[in-house]
Amino acid sequence: MAEALDTFDFPYHSFNTENPDSGFRVQFGGSYIFSVAPTDPDQRVFTLTFGGMQYFTNPAGDLDATVNPQRNMFTLIKFYQQHKLYKSFKYQHPVHGLLEVKFNKPLKEEDVVTGGYGVVKEFSIELLEIP
Repeated sequence: MAEALDTFDFPYHSFNTENPDSGFRVQFGGSYIFSVAPTDPDQRVFTLTFGGMQYFTNPAGDLDATVNPQRNMFTLIKFYQQHKLYKSFKYQHPVHGLLEVKFNKPLKEEDVVTGGYGVVKEFSIELLEIP
């Protein structure tokens, strides 16, 4: 039985979708272009940009992943550590719907804003669609 996929539940981001150059095209003389349809499904790359992610602490001053989890940078780090670049998860794309994806690049943990009470500088992550 297949293992159920975790859900990427960090909805506060903007997104960019990069569609691949699929199929095969070659240009011959006389403006003639020969094109062949792709044989495999497209594998898109989604760039998600986050502003306002924040580290939250408990009353003892320790990082707490349970406080405001959709905006919690520590929660995102833990999610990345559980999946890294090899384990698939579900992502609800605002245009293309529910997709299976993986992280396409390692998570870069940005600096916090000076005087920002744990707010992290804007950063982006890349997700790779698993067709």
